[in-house]
Amino acid sequence: MTAQDVIVDARRRLRDQHGQRWDDATLVGYLTAGLARTRQLRPVLWLTTAGAMTPMATVTALSSELGIDSGYLRALSHYVVAAALTGEDDDPANAKRAAETYQAFMDELGARR
Repeated sequence: MTAQDVIVDARRRLRDQHGQRWDDATLVGYLTAGLARTRQLRPVLWLTTAGAMTPMATVTALSSELGIDSGYLRALSHYVVAAALTGEDDDPANAKRAAETYQAFMDELGARR
């Protein structure tokens, strides 16, 4: 799974398919934070079959491989959307939507609250 896979899904959810509101670099930054949060909450996802931790991917471009199973695309997309909405203060409904979307991230990840 690449960064672009997650960003395309997040842009669809944000209704910003053409990147007019959030540029790629901003969303890639949110994705990097989401990967780090995933590693904190579910470190088992980053274990090799030998039990060693794999290094977290360095996301520098949309083509960057994320190093996590594609089954977590939705979870990471939820994280990116929540982070993007958290930074928006022009619509009071965004705070509520951001909280709901972050909860969806937690639920998709299967993380304990």
